[in-house]
Amino acid sequence: MEEISGGGDTTKNTMASLGILCEKDIEEQRLQIDSFIASPFQRSMDSVLARAKATAQSQVELANVKADLREAEDELVNVLAVKTRKEAKQMGLRDSISATQSRIQVVKRTLQLHKSNKEEHSKTISHRLQGILLALPIYFHASSLKSTQLVSILLVRDHMVLLLSSNEGLSVSKDNAGKVTGNKSNIDEAISWYNQALGFHVEAGHGVKFTFTNIDAKRPTREFSFTVHYGNDIYT
Repeated sequence: MEEISGGGDTTKNTMASLGILCEKDIEEQRLQIDSFIASPFQRSMDSVLARAKATAQSQVELANVKADLREAEDELVNVLAVKTRKEAKQMGLRDSISATQSRIQVVKRTLQLHKSNKEEHSKTISHRLQGILLALPIYFHASSLKSTQLVSILLVRDHMVLLLSSNEGLSVSKDNAGKVTGNKSNIDEAISWYNQALGFHVEAGHGVKFTFTNIDAKRPTREFSFTVHYGNDIYT
């Protein structure tokens, strides 16, 4: 009986030992499982946290970059606006200069045309007046004339200046007075033409006064006149 009882205690001890061993083994297995599960999770969490921090940092940097980009865009807009204003001003200046040059050319051509017309008119009037003035003996006493003067008309600053110079090529005496009188009709016809074209008319009195209009294109009614006096065989 004692032996059986002793054997039972041994079995209990053995079972208890086995139970302890099993519990330790289970605990180790659990720890290993927990460690196996916890380690990748922790690494994953650490990785996620690191990525989150990196993302947050990137977002901050992105916001800074966007702010810098907006400032750069604003500066570019200002620069382009200034450039556009300068270009517009330059174009305006070029157009103004071009228009001014065109007006200058027009004025030059107009002045040149007026000058040419004035010179041409001066020559024409001078030439025709010489023809009229050569007939002056008709308006004086032809029988008393011994010599005449060649009269040239110059237009100087819109004033008529008479230049009188001796000319022996034309003389009127008693012998040729009849010829002069005979040509009076032709001279009257010429004077009539001058009267129509240039508003020419002659006034007798203390000398002979010649008056012209239709010479100034801008003021056709403006009168130009000169008076020729005869005395002591000369015209003044």
